[in-house]
Amino acid sequence: MVQAFEHALQDVRYAARTLRKSLGFTGVVLAALALGVGATSAIFTVVNSVLLEPLPFPSPGRLVALREIRPERPSQSIGTDAKLSRLARPQSLL
Repeated sequence: MVQAFEHALQDVRYAARTLRKSLGFTGVVLAALALGVGATSAIFTVVNSVLLEPLPFPSPGRLVALREIRPERPSQSIGTDAKLSRLARPQSLL
């Protein structure tokens, strides 16, 4: 056990000496590690909040989304409260 720890410590010292000699390579390695950790954290945060955590409502299984698609305008759909409230306002030609 002690011998394995000594070998690991020797490997770490060798890696540190090598990285000190080539600063450009060290910068690239550190940038790649930082990007990897950041991307992993971001992806986990999205997956955790979208897929794993339940919705912050008392009965999330009872939520319903309403959508109206008009045959005369198939590309236009009504889906948000803002659109619904805008369409429900009385309109005049004056």
